Amino acid sequence: MSIKHGFVAVAGLALGAAACGGLVYVNPLTAAPPAEAGAFDRVLRYDFPSDDVLVLTHAGKAPVPARPAGVEELWESSISTTLAGLVAIREGDGPAVAAATKIAVPSAGTNLLEAGVLIDDNWLLTVPGEGSLLVLGHSNVWPAIKENLLPAWLGRPWAGPRTYRTTDGPGVRGTALIVGATGRFEVQQGSAVERFELDAFSRDGGFERFRGELHLRLVSNDPGHAVEETAAAAAD
Repeated sequence: MSIKHGFVAVAGLALGAAACGGLVYVNPLTAAPPAEAGAFDRVLRYDFPSDDVLVLTHAGKAPVPARPAGVEELWESSISTTLAGLVAIREGDGPAVAAATKIAVPSAGTNLLEAGVLIDDNWLLTVPGEGSLLVLGHSNVWPAIKENLLPAWLGRPWAGPRTYRTTDGPGVRGTALIVGATGRFEVQQGSAVERFELDAFSRDGGFERFRGELHLRLVSNDPGHAVEETAAAAAD
């Protein structure tokens, strides 16, 4: 192969890689849904950092500070990609009304060309006097990575604040699924959406200050409601 042909081949590979990277960056298939959560019955929230977040830990690689200082890291290989948290959740600006644990792990469904960077979220939410429920969802965190982490790595100033509706399934409308567990929630099911208002981000500290919101919609498990939900989903 001549030097000229070799140069052309290398240039072609470089252009192809750049085009592929550009496609991943602007790919509309991996874009987040609008930040608005839509119509839900109940909105639960917590602020970070604050006394709302009792424990937040991971293996030291997630772009969010662990709490409290000195908390044990998830260093074992079987859980080193996991993020675990315990938070007190409020309605509005009032006192805490619920306690929630959240376990988040990378999803096997991650695909930068078709889906984005997906996280499997598992919430156990307990409301004293009412019962407990499970919230099972997928979050697409690629928009947050693209708009915050990547510019920071390139040395660009942060362009926040920003708002994200991270939930992207597994429900047919891109919502998380609610499964009633105990108390009055035992006979209910529904859908949920997680939303974040990011107020501070830095290259060294990552996601330093944000408000997390969990928007819930619950219905009875009776057959009439099941038929109504199926018909509504089919109409979308």
